[in-house]
Amino acid sequence: APRDENIKLYEEGYERYLEVLEEAFKNGFEQESLICSSG
Repeated sequence: APRDENIKLYEEGYERYLEVLEEAFKNGFEQESLICSSG
């Protein structure tokens, strides 16, 4: 059914979204740590 296909695409997109969010969070956290330690 087309609906199952949509759900699959949605789940894959959501997982990718979480991964990107996690990477961005880590990068932002590291940058803040660098700023704090250098300041």
